[in-house]
Amino acid sequence: MNFIQKAIQFFQTDTNQKINWNQFFGFDKDGIVANYDDFINRGYAQSPDLKPVVDKIAHTSSSVSWKVYEERNGELELNETSKLWDLLENPNPNQTWNELQYALIVNLALTGNALAKGTDSLGMGVQGAFRELEVLYTQGIEPKLDSQYNIISYDYVIDNIDTNIPAEEIVHVKYFNPTEKGLETGMGLSPLQSAVYPYRTSLHQWEASANLLKNKGAIGFISNE
Repeated sequence: MNFIQKAIQFFQTDTNQKINWNQFFGFDKDGIVANYDDFINRGYAQSPDLKPVVDKIAHTSSSVSWKVYEERNGELELNETSKLWDLLENPNPNQTWNELQYALIVNLALTGNALAKGTDSLGMGVQGAFRELEVLYTQGIEPKLDSQYNIISYDYVIDNIDTNIPAEEIVHVKYFNPTEKGLETGMGLSPLQSAVYPYRTSLHQWEASANLLKNKGAIGFISNE
């Protein structure tokens, strides 16, 4: 009993605020969860180990050609006049379909989520179809859920501009996320999450090597070694 009391006093601040022992030792359950900014800005943008793997997956997948076929009299015939064909030919003014696929797959591989905002095809006679698709930055997305954990809209914050987008206007592809956080947020599970320890180890190894080389100074400046 005396030991327990001392332990409680040890994990207590001067303001009488208790400190969770997991947080004290750096084992906080959320502490090892790298966020999307970390996976994208540090992992993909800075890691020479991660980027080639993700790029290989994205390049291979996005190189697949998409065609639209229509079943006529029991046979499949190429349909180059459909609205879906138009979307594949020109998904938006800034990207080809392969470039759009590439961007979506990179987001999916890094964060477990790939999102695109669709512009509906009003006046084209195709209800529910999209005329254009625009890739969204995953780190700017926050789904809004109802009491049954169904996504009803998305908050999209870029450059401090907050836009609320109805769920019907979003194409959201995600990896299944069985965690409690997945249920509460509506977001998919990043493949990197299960590899967060080796992922961070890789980053730390490269950072340590860079610092070691930097601190060695100019080799041969004082001696010929």
